[in-house]
Amino acid sequence: HFNRADAGKQAFGAARRASGLEVEMTAALGKRTKFQTKSLPQMVLRAEPETLSPALGHGEAAGTSAPSSALAGGAACPPPPPPGQGAGAAAAGPRVEAQHEDSILLEQTAFDGGEAAPRGTREELPPVHLAVILALCLDVKNSNPKDGLTTVEMRPYVERVLVHEANWTIFSTGLLQRAWLDYESYYSKDRATLQLQALVDQHTTKLTFTQMSQAAIDESSPAQDRLRFLHCIVYPPRWELQRDLARRYQELGVLVSASQLFSELELWDDVVDCYAAMGKRKEARALVQDRRKVAPETPRMLCALGDLTSPPESMENYQKAWDLSGGRYARAKQRLGRQAFDAGDHSSAERHLEDALALVPALTAEWFLLGTVRMRLDKWQEALTAFSTVVRQNADAGDAWGNVGAIHLRLKRPDLALAAFTEGLKANRESWRMWENRILAALQIRPLPNASDAAFSAGQLLDFQAQGIGRGVDPAMLAAIASAALAVEKVSPDEPAPALPADAEDPETVFADRHTARVTHQLLERVVRTTAADPKVWEVCALFQASFGRAQATRDLRTRHLRLLANRPGWEKDPEAIDALADAAESLHDALRRAANAPRVSPEETRSERYSAVMLLKSLVRKAQTSSLGASGDVARGRLQAALRGVEVEE
Repeated sequence: HFNRADAGKQAFGAARRASGLEVEMTAALGKRTKFQTKSLPQMVLRAEPETLSPALGHGEAAGTSAPSSALAGGAACPPPPPPGQGAGAAAAGPRVEAQHEDSILLEQTAFDGGEAAPRGTREELPPVHLAVILALCLDVKNSNPKDGLTTVEMRPYVERVLVHEANWTIFSTGLLQRAWLDYESYYSKDRATLQLQALVDQHTTKLTFTQMSQAAIDESSPAQDRLRFLHCIVYPPRWELQRDLARRYQELGVLVSASQLFSELELWDDVVDCYAAMGKRKEARALVQDRRKVAPETPRMLCALGDLTSPPESMENYQKAWDLSGGRYARAKQRLGRQAFDAGDHSSAERHLEDALALVPALTAEWFLLGTVRMRLDKWQEALTAFSTVVRQNADAGDAWGNVGAIHLRLKRPDLALAAFTEGLKANRESWRMWENRILAALQIRPLPNASDAAFSAGQLLDFQAQGIGRGVDPAMLAAIASAALAVEKVSPDEPAPALPADAEDPETVFADRHTARVTHQLLERVVRTTAADPKVWEVCALFQASFGRAQATRDLRTRHLRLLANRPGWEKDPEAIDALADAAESLHDALRRAANAPRVSPEETRSERYSAVMLLKSLVRKAQTSSLGASGDVARGRLQAALRGVEVEE
């Protein structure tokens, strides 16, 4: 019942009770890393005999096994070997790989109090008890999902077994289980791989880098020791260990060693994959051709041949693999779909990918590709289904969230688009395009746009611009954000608020109770510092400040706007440029009038600002009169002169 959760739990519990083993999962303060300064609770397994069980004789307690019909439903463990035939003093146990000296992990937990450890965690146990502990560890694995918490809960069982070596097979099983657990951690992955290599090598008489002398081979445990307790634990055959090690080498990129192990096991499909990954396409293709001569073709081998060839030959191999499998080999359709996509045949790509996903729905990359294909075919709702499947399978797929938001935006669902972009940016905050799309979604929400989110996203774009990434915030986007903020604050840009007193224009006071206006004002202030040469930016800022009665700030912004327009070369020869200057001059005239009429304004400041404006407008009028632009130019020049006269009269 090793692989049956319910039946195994009952059998393991019966074995524990029959052997008289007391087991308790507890915790003790300790450290697991070299640089850890504060002790934290560490899970430990307390395991010790309740009493000397009748099933365990005196020899069992000493580390040798005695027959017992009470264990494993009446199955007796093997008797100890005759004197002189057991594991003598010269017999070597399995090789134990230590942590690398550069690893931050300690070899074992350092408990508080120096060498002291909780009672029942370091004492020697008879082999039967160790076999029961391994069974209980297996029960944890069978009863819980495969995640980090399960690994943490299994580790104390393994550590308890590895306290001392009571039996070769049991100790090897403990090392194997620890290697599997260590492989899940970045800090111990290398130790785990070397341990697996040592466990594989101990079944051979060849010299390897884990057994580098003939003496190590001669002194290893004899066969009778290795066979004892074989039926009390789960230890895989050597070829399964080799295959497991080869797969892990392949994951780590140790492809030469992986291909050698696969060759020994005659797993030719995996050998071909390793050759292809190493760039040995010629050797891989030759191997495929040789295997086709001596063995029937398989779908996987045909797909491997397709990977090694180019269209149209590759597509023929993939299609043949699909036909040979009777429509059950998804990899063939995956490859056909990708090649059709690369060739621009989106309709065929969609059909192939749908066939592959009907067989294996958990292919996240293929769902993403299918969504991309459907977007190019203008099948927006179907594309949304594909990308939604991607984010259900992988919530951190930022690009998929971005595409979900883009589709919602196209389908006029800005609220859902904003939520999708927000999720996508949690996983991919460096995507400036997604920040731009988030602004568009926030501004399209009705009845009132989400101007605060739009202003925050625009701030992120400015951060990227400072790093030389993206396009920053263009004036049109800035104007839209400012208009949205005015709508949220219920302020009309066409009806400016009454001018505030000159000494009451502090932004902290004006926007104290207006969150959206405050964050938008901060954005505008930041934009004019980074894109000061664009006149449109200053015009947007002036309109925004005028809407809240900041007459003095509006006058300064209007003056800056007019000066930037006047600094453009060749404007006197362009009627549209002169017309824009006339608009700016009229706006400046209005801003000067409002600022002069504001309460508690300084007369000296007012006269100074009007004088500067008159001098600027006179220079513009003189320069505009130097060119002949026809009727349209005359109208624009007339407006410019009218603005000058208005300022002069009020002065």
